[in-house]
Amino acid sequence: MDEGWRRYAYSPVGVIIIFVLTIVLANSVIGIYGKLSRSRALSAGSNQQLEELLSQKEALEAEIERLETAHGIEAELRNDFQIARPGEETVVFIDDREETESPEQE
Repeated sequence: MDEGWRRYAYSPVGVIIIFVLTIVLANSVIGIYGKLSRSRALSAGSNQQLEELLSQKEALEAEIERLETAHGIEAELRNDFQIARPGEETVVFIDDREETESPEQE
């Protein structure tokens, strides 16, 4: 029985079948390796995006914490709406510089 199997495996048809199976398996391995590479790249990108979102979350939480205090609310109101306390005056600075033409442009 062992001799019959060898006769089929070493025949030209058997060698061609084994060669085709080897090509199919190699193609599958190459495909899996490509998917692995893409998965690693996506994972690295996702990890970086997660770190950015976590730092953004921390910054927003700190901003919320600041705005929950009376001093933080007052600072935001003064900054955004130029509000002053009674007895204070607001000062608005306006940049009034005009661009002048140089004589070389004529």
